[in-house]
Parts: sequence; structure tokens; C-alpha cells
Amino acid sequence: ATRGALGGLAAATNDVVTVLDACGKDVVLVETVGAGQDEVEIAETAHTTVVINIPGAGDDMQAIKAGILEIADILVVNKADLPAAESVYKQLHIFMDLARYEGWEVPIIKTVSHKGEGIPELLQAIDKHRAYLETSGRLDQMRRQRARRQLLAAAQAELLSDLLAAAESNGRLDKLVDAIVDRELDPHTAAEKLIIPTAN
Repeated sequence: ATRGALGGLAAATNDVVTVLDACGKDVVLVETVGAGQDEVEIAETAHTTVVINIPGAGDDMQAIKAGILEIADILVVNKADLPAAESVYKQLHIFMDLARYEGWEVPIIKTVSHKGEGIPELLQAIDKHRAYLETSGRLDQMRRQRARRQLLAAAQAELLSDLLAAAESNGRLDKLVDAIVDRELDPHTAAEKLIIPTAN
């Protein structure tokens, strides 16, 4: 479940990943709920993003259109024993031939998970990507970017919490809501007044 968070990630996902990392876990798996242009923030949390495509699910081409393949470090065609799998595999190859990636060639791996087929190749690809991140310096860069995002997100949450608590206690929040309902203020102007009470 996304628990209302944008991007398909629960709001606490970053915190959970941080705790597990601090506990010394070498591998942390994060599963998202689906595909879409707004559901690519997983790439900002994970070191390696594996995008799994299932033939016949009706969303393989939708994923291409939505741009989710652009975040993939590794592409997987699961249920590769189905008749439509080869078509999906070829479509992914066409897409990847058109895409431009620096320093890393995105592998496309066929798997049949319930039979264990292709799983060793997938694990090998994940290990290979990790080695690429370490040798290229990308891993340190990603860690710094993630730390910055976490800091800003935590600061934003704290500021918003304090702001709303103050606005609710003095009745200013309800007054601004009433002003929006009565069409005296638009939401953007009301938000400005909420943040800066003296705003005109």
C-alpha cells in the first residue's frame, strides 16, 4: 500500500531503508505498487532499480509510454515461458536501443520465477550493477543526494507540523478555509497568508 504517498512509496519507506542500512543489512528490497510517470521516485531511494515486465498484463507498452523504463537499471521479463514474452522482450530491446545511458548498459533478463529460471542471471546483474556504482563513484553520489533529500523532507515535515499547529490553535487555519469556501481567497493566496500572516 502507498498510504497516500506519491510515487508509489509509503511515506516511511526512506526511514525504514535507513534503519535497515544502519543495522548492517547488505540488501534491502523495496517493492512498489505499479508503473506511471509519477511513480519513479523509487530510483531516488534504491541503488539498483529492477523493472519487471509481465507479458499479457496489458501494461508493458504502458510502462514504455509512462517513462518508467527510463529509471530501470535492470529490466526483467518474467513469465518468459508465455507465448507473448518474446514480443515484450523485443519491444524492450527496441526501447533500450533508442535510449541513452551513460556508463551502464541496462541488461534485459528473462525469468520464470516459479521455476527459478533466470534468477541466477538476475542476481549476477544486480551484483554487477553494484560494482559499477562503486567503481564509478556513483554510489557515493547517490548516498549524498539521498541524505540531502531526507534532510529537506524531514525539515519540511517539521516546519509544516509547527505551522499547522500554530494556525489551528489561533483559529487562523479555519478562517483561511472559510475565505476559500466563500471565494474571497484562492488557495495559493490563502497558503501565502498561512505561511506569512502579514502577507497582503
